[in-house]
Amino acid sequence: MALDVESELDQIYLLPPGQFVSARNQLEKRLKAAGQATEAKSVKALARPKLTAWLVNWIALTQSAALEALRSAGRSVGEAQGGGDGAALLAASEQRKRAIKRCVELAREACEDHGEKLGAAAERELFTSLESLAVQAVDPTAPDRPGRMTQPLGAAGFDAFGVAGFALSGTATTDAPPPRKKAPRSAKTTPAISEEERRAAELAQLKQKLAEAQALLGTVSERVGAAKSQVHSAEVRRKETQDELVATEAEYQAALEAAERKKSDVARKKRELERAEEALQSQTKGLRQLVEQYASAEQVVAELQRNVNEH
Repeated sequence: MALDVESELDQIYLLPPGQFVSARNQLEKRLKAAGQATEAKSVKALARPKLTAWLVNWIALTQSAALEALRSAGRSVGEAQGGGDGAALLAASEQRKRAIKRCVELAREACEDHGEKLGAAAERELFTSLESLAVQAVDPTAPDRPGRMTQPLGAAGFDAFGVAGFALSGTATTDAPPPRKKAPRSAKTTPAISEEERRAAELAQLKQKLAEAQALLGTVSERVGAAKSQVHSAEVRRKETQDELVATEAEYQAALEAAERKKSDVARKKRELERAEEALQSQTKGLRQLVEQYASAEQVVAELQRNVNEH
């Protein structure tokens, strides 16, 4: 009976990276046994996912609602950018931040359940991948789609957040208005835009750019906060490890001192044993002498007894 390769692969991509190769090789053997040589060859070529890619796969395969919420939030950001509504853009950006945070929480739970460790660098890499997923279109048939990823996604860039044309110094970059053309005298001229209308249009553009920049600032601020939290956790762990090292060194030193004392005790006991053996040898020699004397005395007594009996 032919195997359902996609269903089998779903189960394999759910496994932590350390178990991937073994499960992949087992599936290859089963496909060969089932006569599916072409599929077996394709499976054999599959690369082991990195930790962050596995986490995205895990979310896509087990928590599809969370991933869809992330994509929906990304689409909302794009729509708000296109509509030029600053308030809507800020709201959509907050929605996207919450969706990313939820996916990161799910990833941490997956690591805990599978005995994996999500370090600070890996968490930043995961955060970047999720940001990219929020704004990039995903081909459901692509070989490296979420659920089949082997490498994390790169940063989406500032354009993905709608701040192309925004200078980080805080000023908006705008093109200079084209020079006005003189209308032919015989033709009717289009009413010129008033200075007030032009300034209102520029102000609206600046407000939109400001909203976009604030949205980006919020995203970056969250990442800075997460990084600070990770640095603090790392510092706490370093202090704990240092304290453990000091305690272990103290225990080691105490063990060495105890071993030296035991060594001295052993040497003393050896000397006592030697003296006891010497005493035993001396007492044994004295005992043999007494036994010999007793035997001689018995012979004398026996001889005297015979003499008495004869008289």
